Amino acid sequence: MRQQNDDLTQMAINLAANNGWPVFPCEAETKRPAWAKHEGGHGFYDASTDPAKITRLFDHPRASLIGIRTGELSGISVLDIDVKHPEACAWWQKYERHLAKTRTYRTRGGGLHVYFQHRHGVKNSEGRPVIGIDVRGEGGYILHWFAAGFECLDHSPPAPWPIWLSALIWPPPKPISMAPANHGTLSMEALERVRQAAVRKAADAREGERHHSIRDAALMLGGIQERAGFSDAAAAAWLLDATGLRGERKAESTIMWGLEQGRAKPLDIPQER
Repeated sequence: MRQQNDDLTQMAINLAANNGWPVFPCEAETKRPAWAKHEGGHGFYDASTDPAKITRLFDHPRASLIGIRTGELSGISVLDIDVKHPEACAWWQKYERHLAKTRTYRTRGGGLHVYFQHRHGVKNSEGRPVIGIDVRGEGGYILHWFAAGFECLDHSPPAPWPIWLSALIWPPPKPISMAPANHGTLSMEALERVRQAAVRKAADAREGERHHSIRDAALMLGGIQERAGFSDAAAAAWLLDATGLRGERKAESTIMWGLEQGRAKPLDIPQER
């Protein structure tokens, strides 16, 4: 048992040193933090990259697994695919091809932990958009199954968290009309026509023109954004899906720029009578 703890401690120290991920010990069966509250434990808040503290944390009889704190502190967020749920399997089959290559591990239950660079606003969620799809971001932790002997399926460095994925998991509220007085009151049908036109502009762009088209489409969406009530993440998802540029950081930056510029100059759409 002593040798097992020493080996686990060293793996935890190496994981923290090589990746900068704060770690802490968890129990094998419950997957909860090994240090209970009555023992002075503070859950994932105990996670550390300091070798001396890691050694103290893992000197616990229930320390069997390595937990990693997710979110801002570690710089990673994890998409958890639970294959026990057919809905999750179907969702993964549909969207896997849209994801950039990124670090992926097999879990004890046979599912997947898909690691991404943390993006501000990514938080914990369960069963979104379907049962069996969970996210561990700010305020959460995951277990590092590779240290427990499970396979690493993709050794690529964690890719940036996709904006379109946020829009799927945390969809924006239903659009509401917020028309400024000097731009008239527009029906949701009119705003939806503009939105569809922007998406078509991006989708119909020929090779070599996509950057300019996605910029112009983002300007259009920004021009109606306050009145239509959709989020930046939703707008980015529409345009990235239309152009097939998911995971392209340049495209995402262009969209964010276009939305900002469009909001500064709302589209002047003739009022309906």
